[in-house]
Amino acid sequence: MINDEIAKLVLYDNYCQTRTISLAAMHAQQELEFHRRYIQELERHGKLDRALEFLPDEKALLERKAMGKGLTSPEIAVLLAYTKMWVKAELLEKHSLEEDYLQRVLESAFPKPLRGRFSKFMQQHSLRREIIATKISNAMVNDMGITFVFRLKTEIGADIASIARAYAIAHHVFGFSELLGIAENLNDDVAPVVRYAIMRQFNRLIRRATRWFIYNYKDQLTDILGMVDRFKQSIITLNKKLPNLLIGEEREHWERNIQGLVEAGISEDVAKRIANVDHEYALLDIIDAAKKNNLALQDVAELYFMVGERFGFTWLRSQIMKITIETLWDNLARVILLDDLDTQQRHLTVIILQCVIDKQGNNEMCLEQWEIDNQDFIRRWEQFLADLRSTGELKLMMFSVVIRELVSMVNASKISKVTN
Repeated sequence: MINDEIAKLVLYDNYCQTRTISLAAMHAQQELEFHRRYIQELERHGKLDRALEFLPDEKALLERKAMGKGLTSPEIAVLLAYTKMWVKAELLEKHSLEEDYLQRVLESAFPKPLRGRFSKFMQQHSLRREIIATKISNAMVNDMGITFVFRLKTEIGADIASIARAYAIAHHVFGFSELLGIAENLNDDVAPVVRYAIMRQFNRLIRRATRWFIYNYKDQLTDILGMVDRFKQSIITLNKKLPNLLIGEEREHWERNIQGLVEAGISEDVAKRIANVDHEYALLDIIDAAKKNNLALQDVAELYFMVGERFGFTWLRSQIMKITIETLWDNLARVILLDDLDTQQRHLTVIILQCVIDKQGNNEMCLEQWEIDNQDFIRRWEQFLADLRSTGELKLMMFSVVIRELVSMVNASKISKVTN
């Protein structure tokens, strides 16, 4: 029985590694700039000798970029191995690995029949820290890809301990194991390209959520279980209501996704669950805004999506995502723009909800009154959107100017007080 359990653990780890390599190879062309800079980073810190590992030099990588090619599967496999070694070493050096939550991680490395009987001895194991670091490294790299840690370090300057903790929180809050189960149990007739697209969708949610937790709760990340308790149930509640919360362009996007997934051979119920993922990231801001401002979660959720549609934030976000990314600087600029836009949508939602109607919120009335009291904002913002929509080729700099103006306009807007 124990031998079967060990074999199952090993084989599943091998499966996850193969999935990671295949997913990276499928998108190797788009990810080449990340891979190129990541190889440079590993070399700069003495973690990799590309000549020894037969990885392409800078000239070869630039030639591949010009030809629209990326790294090959064997090259990605080499980077996968080095990434796991680097992440493990960083964890052992810079992470205490002492949180209560990590007891689960340690026990998960052993067969189930041993976990309950020998839990105490596992905690006293001489290689306890090394086992935990190995498990965390394998999980993050297998689930999120070889550039996950590098990207977060580059985008927000996060340290490895914060990344590991925030990843664990995001993983549990959004039920990532459940999502992986959905991807792994799709019908055999679902094309690989569809499977990979779904996995990318899941990865993007967890990557963005990991960054969000680092950005908003960096000093509280050590309380992993407490953070999960703070968000998980509300995420589950809002996830069930998402189809009724989404409006306008977001609703249309959700319905198109479902239709495409059903046509690809996925059942409608599963397709709806997958389609929700594209919209779940916003739930973090909604829940946080409700808790920190003592507002009703349902009111914040409804108005948040109303604000996104009314002020064209949904369209703006989709246009920013369409911008071609040539360099890491382009990616960093896009990340900042999207974060700023999310923040302003959250701030504007809270500002509008400061209205009072017989001490009960009424989203439509609050929004209507706020627009009446902020005509200058409305006129100026609608002009910005009209100018963008009429522009033939949109560039990052244009969005940067518009969102900077949005920040100023939101900060200068008036809080409306409405009474019957």
